[in-house]
Amino acid sequence: MQIILGPFHPHLENSLIEELAKYKNRDLLCPLLILVPSDALRRRLKILLTRERNLSFVNLQLLTFHQLSSKLFAETNGIHSPAWRGDLFLEEVLRRIIRSKEPGTEAFGGIEKREGGCAALWQSLRDLRDGMVQPDPALEALGEGHFDARTRERTANLLILLQTLLRFCEDHDIKDHFDLDKFAMARVPLSSFLSRFAQIFYYGFYDLTQIQLDLFHAVAQNHPTTLFFPLVHNQPGHEGWGFAQLFYQRYVQGRGGSDTTRNLIDEPDRSNDLPLTFRIFDQDPQRQYPSLAINWRCRMFNTFGIHDEISAVAKEILRLTDNDITFDQIGVVARSLDAYGATIKEVFAQHKIPITGAIEEPLVQFPLTKAAILLLNLPAKDYLRSHVIDLLSSPYFQLNALGSESTDLRPDLWDLATRELAICKGLKQWQRLERYTATDMKLSQVSHDDEPRVITIPAEQLRAVANILTALTGDLSHLPGKASWSRYAISWKEIFKNYLGIAPEPAADPNAADTLVRNQITDILDQIAGLDAVEPNVSLGEFSRTFQHWLERGTLVAANKNSRGVAVSNATAARGLGFRALFIVGMNEGVFPRTIREDAFLRDRDREVLERDLGYKVSQKLAAFDEEKLLFTLLVNAAREQLYCSFQRSDESGRVLAPSWYLAELKRALKGADMTEDTIARSITDKAHSKPFNCEELLLPEELAIRLSLAGKDAKFLIEAANLAPNLFKQGLKTIEHIDLSTDRLDVFDGMIESPAEYWRRFSQRGLSPTGLELYARCPFQYFARQVLGLQRLETPENTMGPSLAEFGELGHLILKLTYQELIQRGYFTGNASMITVDAVLTTAAQEAFAGYEANSPIGYPLMWETLRETLTQLVKDVVHRDLQELAESGYVPVHCEIDIADHLPADWPAPLNDLAIRGRMDRIDRDPVRNRMRIVDYKFKFGGKPSAIDKDLSRAALRGQRLQPPFYCVLGKAKRQREEPRGVEAQVEASFYFIAPHWSEGPLVNKSFSAGELSGQIGEEIKKTVAQLAQGIQSGRFFIQRGNHCSYCDVAEICRKNHPPSLWRAENDPITRPHRRLRERDPKKL
Repeated sequence: MQIILGPFHPHLENSLIEELAKYKNRDLLCPLLILVPSDALRRRLKILLTRERNLSFVNLQLLTFHQLSSKLFAETNGIHSPAWRGDLFLEEVLRRIIRSKEPGTEAFGGIEKREGGCAALWQSLRDLRDGMVQPDPALEALGEGHFDARTRERTANLLILLQTLLRFCEDHDIKDHFDLDKFAMARVPLSSFLSRFAQIFYYGFYDLTQIQLDLFHAVAQNHPTTLFFPLVHNQPGHEGWGFAQLFYQRYVQGRGGSDTTRNLIDEPDRSNDLPLTFRIFDQDPQRQYPSLAINWRCRMFNTFGIHDEISAVAKEILRLTDNDITFDQIGVVARSLDAYGATIKEVFAQHKIPITGAIEEPLVQFPLTKAAILLLNLPAKDYLRSHVIDLLSSPYFQLNALGSESTDLRPDLWDLATRELAICKGLKQWQRLERYTATDMKLSQVSHDDEPRVITIPAEQLRAVANILTALTGDLSHLPGKASWSRYAISWKEIFKNYLGIAPEPAADPNAADTLVRNQITDILDQIAGLDAVEPNVSLGEFSRTFQHWLERGTLVAANKNSRGVAVSNATAARGLGFRALFIVGMNEGVFPRTIREDAFLRDRDREVLERDLGYKVSQKLAAFDEEKLLFTLLVNAAREQLYCSFQRSDESGRVLAPSWYLAELKRALKGADMTEDTIARSITDKAHSKPFNCEELLLPEELAIRLSLAGKDAKFLIEAANLAPNLFKQGLKTIEHIDLSTDRLDVFDGMIESPAEYWRRFSQRGLSPTGLELYARCPFQYFARQVLGLQRLETPENTMGPSLAEFGELGHLILKLTYQELIQRGYFTGNASMITVDAVLTTAAQEAFAGYEANSPIGYPLMWETLRETLTQLVKDVVHRDLQELAESGYVPVHCEIDIADHLPADWPAPLNDLAIRGRMDRIDRDPVRNRMRIVDYKFKFGGKPSAIDKDLSRAALRGQRLQPPFYCVLGKAKRQREEPRGVEAQVEASFYFIAPHWSEGPLVNKSFSAGELSGQIGEEIKKTVAQLAQGIQSGRFFIQRGNHCSYCDVAEICRKNHPPSLWRAENDPITRPHRRLRERDPKKL
């Protein structure tokens, strides 16, 4: 075997060309084979031979190591090969044998339940397997004391587990790529395929696993072989090449003989030709390096966040192409593309930069995969409402293929309907849809005081979703509770085909993302079916969890290898590649070099024993520090003209990040060379002074438009030419101009709209609502958002843990209503009290109320619901008993429950209230016929520890607009009394708040009253003025912001500009808002 040592560029590449030419000059048809470790390097050699050197060699084959093993296997087995299992499959095998408690797995019991437990354990076992470790000799060495005593037990357990796994795989005929390489190694001496080559060239590897190493040695021993090994081999050793040097010394050196080993950098014509870039990591101060070429440059820059980093790279690439460097002569490399791949694809697409190479993307990030996971988990999640709606709303769900009578299916209406019906999960709750399959559904109001808005959902829409659910649940219910993996795989293929269109069908564009995702999902189902060899039967839930785990671990590679685009790859795949310009991104500490840790199951000192004493090549994890140096050294020397290194000084969230120490080493090595350092500003305006953002022709149209706008220049023509939503831009500029004004006068953007004449007409005709006016008094903007615009939060029944405090109060109201209605009807207050058991009536009322709630609303945890029922029932019992006692003492008799009353305000009330319609809903009306009194009762459930200020004094609360129900109820009560007895003596009317407060010291029932007589005095006149002021504000369209304690629980906080300083300044300093703010300061005692 001949061995040729040297760096990739240009030494090994030139030497390879020379060796090929030597054979081809003698015989043009001389058969030659080149073997490389990766497909990226294979493509690089093709470009080198054809495009760069313009050579055309006949009978030359270029194969990767994997392709060689497949060729050798096919020599004897043809195209019929076994299913070579991957990591996910063997990880699942490991999980199954641990769960089934196979002999030898006892020490690892429970790890299969931990997130990532089996994945980490399999990586350790795979290292042993790739190292061809035989458990029996290793266990003997363990018994002889070769291993560290502190980890002896753990190492023994791991070796026994490996023994169990190997035996299990052999018994169940489970083979992976290790077995493929093992077969290929045995086939090498007899291979007719290898025998026909005059020379075999191994090119570009610097590390191999034990099985790959044995295969290489087998080829070298049986066939004429030349190895091109990337190494700067000199004395003293070069630290940057230490990783390759160690491998060479242990496994390569001496196998070719001193006469057949060439060190290219020692040859006379190539001596002293290593440029300055080779100084990196070289600790020998005596070694001299010539200067770099005059056109070689290095630039380092840092940015705020990953998006700015890649955007800067993209713009610099465009600048380079203007300087006659083509896209295919440029490379972008990250240590790992996990964090950078998606951003590179997005930003490069925006800049119209073509990409070549393979960027792995998580399969689970694609919408089709997410839809498949939703469908997969529907039975396990008991048809959770949000999951069902998300699935039906997916563009991949085959709505039209399900034969619905309606062609205009509206998942958005289904969402509203299911929220209205409070469907949480469970097929029983989904049956609520059947109530509306024949009649349209009208969505209910948030409260009785809201402006009426009717949203009708047609019956055909609800009939359609009910039919879809019936078909879907029918198909899913036919899945057996337990079956084989292959049976489930076939069933789910059929379901995915019917509902998501996932089927391996020919596509117009086989590289389209949707096509690749469909094929990948189908392939995973085919792979998972192979688990029949591991476990014949499995539950549906276990299949679903395993399938989802594989989908979440799966990746998608949309490789466009033959386009002449920018090469994007990770650092490992970029080994041996060369570029005129190279960008190394992500040069942050912990990224490049990556964070390296020892294996938790097999420590480095035990790995060293396996390699040093037993001859198994099991690489030490901490040796990766030296490999990181080698990778960076190779990358730096892969740039022929321009090298760019970038890092983030902070991430997108503002967290400070440290630059890699490799950059400091690079600056030391390149001292005296053409090197610049830049900090790219974060702000858009400051970027104008940073390369490459200072070149306007490199900016995207939207970036340039924003810059021009911020600089006060006209960007209208650019936005129109680029079609960047010009109408929206004009309106946005106008809006920003107004809301950022530093004036103390409110305008239309602050809620000072023109008088809402149509709204006021409907509002006044329907009648003033005290609750609505209280809302306006609290915050005019909140009133505008809720009442005028009709905005409200969407309910999420599936997230409900049971009744809210408001619903708790509503249940209490209903129980009280049903109780008093029954007592009134049965004559409890007219002499039949002795014949009626109040507790029995109340219990029946509570059961009816709870049953109704259970039928239409989510109850949360059953135990919590049962506790709430008991608590509320007991609370209402205490309240009713105390109330009945008060009624007996006061002489009042309940006559009405839950009654709506409407009337008009008297003509002597201030404008615009005079003769205006008012309305209210009274919880209860009591009469005292003896003393000619009427009392309007309003229940208020309170859960705090003490009463608030507005609850203590109803007169003051009414004066401030905080409690307007008492005065309104007094007016309505007097009007009702007048209608019932127009010629009778005027009754004494009062409004009473029954505070049901179990935690108050005076509770659980506290009565606060407001007499109608208070409206005739000075306080009454001021209360009328307060109400008139509020009504005038609504009529005039004054809906400004008013900050207060209510902001912490505001329903429309997301659209409020209370935290926008100019808006808040105007709201607090415009004189028009002063009277409204002063309402909070009014006090009856100061009148």
